[in-house]
Amino acid sequence: MQKMIVLALSLISSSGYALSFSHLDWEMACDNTHTCRMAGYQADTTAPVSILLSYPAGTEAQLTGRVQLLDAPPQAYLTLNAQPYGVLQFHNNQADLTAKQLQQLLVTARKNTRIELRHATTTWRVSDRGLTAVLLKADEYQKRVGTNSALLAKGIKSSRQVRRALALPSSRIHNYRRAKAQHYALNSKQAKALAPRLKQATNSEDCPLLWQTQQQTDNQLSIYPINAKQVLVERPCWQAAYNFGAGMWLMDKNLSTVQQLVTTSGTSFSAGQIFSYQKGRGLGDCLSIDEWAFTGQRFKPSYRAVSLQCKGFQGGAWKLPTLITQVSH
Repeated sequence: MQKMIVLALSLISSSGYALSFSHLDWEMACDNTHTCRMAGYQADTTAPVSILLSYPAGTEAQLTGRVQLLDAPPQAYLTLNAQPYGVLQFHNNQADLTAKQLQQLLVTARKNTRIELRHATTTWRVSDRGLTAVLLKADEYQKRVGTNSALLAKGIKSSRQVRRALALPSSRIHNYRRAKAQHYALNSKQAKALAPRLKQATNSEDCPLLWQTQQQTDNQLSIYPINAKQVLVERPCWQAAYNFGAGMWLMDKNLSTVQQLVTTSGTSFSAGQIFSYQKGRGLGDCLSIDEWAFTGQRFKPSYRAVSLQCKGFQGGAWKLPTLITQVSH
């Protein structure tokens, strides 16, 4: 069973607060605090380079930008439509864009834009295909269209309708007690006895390995104590060419009842948190990330991000979250 990242043109969460959008060589995501992040890459045939634009919500928000190269020189010159706009100083392959550079990028974005970085005989070019689409999508999401704070669709409308920035929510790990886990081979009597209860909370499409009669000898079922009354059961659900996914079931300590099926695409559990890291095919292997935190009685989503385009960057040049929380113990 192949688990792949879906390259959706637009995906809005049921809460209405998060958005992910990809068009040509640019993509964007807006998170639950209403911050929007837009990332552009090179065309497939040129050297890997990416620009990240970040714009919080609110009328007083300031746009920021960063550039990333795979093996960046100490500095490179930025040109927009062959006009020079200063030197970028790189540290750990990244450099900040100045307010003047960002302003000019937005001005030129209304028409065809040649975005280049140059060092010695090397030139990196960020594609402008899709730039206007993601800028407009951010303006629409943050309700800036027609206002003076819009990135692209500026106007003289009142700014009262512009989305306000929301505070970063917290996810406090509560009622969790670390204890020694138990591990069983999938062909063991303990694992076989538990399988019927696990099947009641999922299906053979999402967790085909649970229905498989012959189990791989190197796979195992793990039981992690959560607290005095609950445990987390982890068991392989599916295996693909580049990914694997484990089912994560929250159960009572007697293993009689499934209280919550958290995911069938988990990759690890640690210190009260469940993690899922799934690759998508493409240059650099794109990445989707989901995390859950135990907040007292159940696991709740605490982080979600996806890189729809990678263009040579392992896992994508940037993480574009649609859900962020401050996890604490």
